[in-house]
Amino acid sequence: HHQMKLYDDQRRHEFDLTALGGASTNSKELARYFAPFGKQCLKVGELGSERVKTGEADIIANYFNVFTEAYPVQGEAYLATINKYTFTSNISFAPEYKYYGIGLHYRYHFSCDPEKGFWIDAAAPFMHVETNMNLKEKVIDAGGVGGDNPQVPDGYVGNMTAAFKQSGWQFGKIDGPQTTTRLSDIQIGLGYTYIKEETHYLESYTGIIIAAGNKPNGEYLFEPIVGNGGHNGIVFDM
Repeated sequence: HHQMKLYDDQRRHEFDLTALGGASTNSKELARYFAPFGKQCLKVGELGSERVKTGEADIIANYFNVFTEAYPVQGEAYLATINKYTFTSNISFAPEYKYYGIGLHYRYHFSCDPEKGFWIDAAAPFMHVETNMNLKEKVIDAGGVGGDNPQVPDGYVGNMTAAFKQSGWQFGKIDGPQTTTRLSDIQIGLGYTYIKEETHYLESYTGIIIAAGNKPNGEYLFEPIVGNGGHNGIVFDM
């Protein structure tokens, strides 16, 4: 009788470990969310470049703190200085997303028969997430005198690659791979199993999701997020 009771108690407990992993497979489709009108390549130009003068530029580099000549001063020299801003480049994105981790799951059956009755369970994956915008820039005209001698003023940058990661930006930076490793959201619930056969089963479940992952803060574009962005939740299932 003692051995049988021990066997029943052991059957009440279930513990599972599951390996998780995945990666994006189509960078072009992901890039559509970060570039206008489905473009694969964005044309960049300073205010004095032909691209800007003809309306061909998608991005005006000076609006991103790119200056390849002295910062303009008001007066007669203003327009002459603007015309020296000839920097042009092409930029593109090939975003990648990767994740892997371990899923932890525990269930306890209140009844001695785990095939029927009430049970509680808890689940929480431990995850590593990596994102990368894969910003590529091809400089066509470096700007400045003759297009090859940029004179970048203090506090400014000479290309879009440097612009996207400048320390003065609080939001929307791009600077190589971004990673985070942490516990994801914790799900705890109460369920009831009505039928559990080899060919079919029926059970009800209700629970809560406790936010344990990180919240997006916008400092980096396409930032890695573990869990549901810091949101708690309620789960119902039948």
